[in-house]
Amino acid sequence: MRVTHPLVTFVLGASAAALTFAVGAHFRPDPPTTVTVAAPVATAPAPATPCTPDTVWTDAASGRLEAAREAEAEAEAARAAAEQAREESRREAVRAAEARSLAQRKTAHDALQQTAMRIASDVQAWVFRPAAFGGGDGSLDNLGFEPLGYAAGPDGRFSTVDGLFRMSVDGETVTIRGEHRDLDLGTTVEVIYRSPDTVDVVVDGREYRGTSVR
Repeated sequence: MRVTHPLVTFVLGASAAALTFAVGAHFRPDPPTTVTVAAPVATAPAPATPCTPDTVWTDAASGRLEAAREAEAEAEAARAAAEQAREESRREAVRAAEARSLAQRKTAHDALQQTAMRIASDVQAWVFRPAAFGGGDGSLDNLGFEPLGYAAGPDGRFSTVDGLFRMSVDGETVTIRGEHRDLDLGTTVEVIYRSPDTVDVVVDGREYRGTSVR
């Protein structure tokens, strides 16, 4: 059976279940609009650096260089620490030497001063001792080391292990000066007679007034 339509022709076959649609030649629909969509362009990943013997050697050399730099930095820090320790040791040695030198000078000065003070004490005792007992009987005349019992050398100085001592008399003042044999230091003790019974004693510039000798 054939049914003709101005636009479409239906063709029915012998079987009712088979239906065919045929578009007639006279049917001219508008051409479809073509939309072109560009497919996304995939970006290929950067090629990996091939692992070659040269690459392995370069990485190993770089690692060794970095390790060498770190070792050198540690060695330099160790050298600096050692130098600082040596410098501190030298300073400590200098401080110790200075302390020993000061202690030595003080000990030597104290020994000189004690000897000079002993001589000054003997001077006072001799001056006020009666002449009948070998003293000065209140006078400084004939005062010297020999009358006091000290053995003086040809130069008039009295010598001890502490140093060399001189004695001089000027008016009413007796001066005992002691000097160390090796070190540049000394001591001076002055005995000044103010009255027949009282003297002033000056030790290295420090005055002790009104010392009674009786």
